[in-house]
Amino acid sequence: MREIRIISIWEHSGWGNTIYWRDWENRKICGHLASPPEKGDIVRSKMTSGKTARFRFEFVEIMSDPPDQFFATVSDLGYEL
Repeated sequence: MREIRIISIWEHSGWGNTIYWRDWENRKICGHLASPPEKGDIVRSKMTSGKTARFRFEFVEIMSDPPDQFFATVSDLGYEL
């Protein structure tokens, strides 16, 4: 069984190393990572409230060109304490 990866959005904001909200209402994320997320991984996002929220990757589609690009759907896990 693989270890669940925790990814913080704010640590990935450069060329070829980025994650961003594509559609907040429908919890769609996309980006470019050398090692794309997998279903079950966790993503952390700083919210305008000042809190940090956690989301679980439910569906990840990895593109073939470029191979580091992905599109994903996440589900809410709640705020960190």
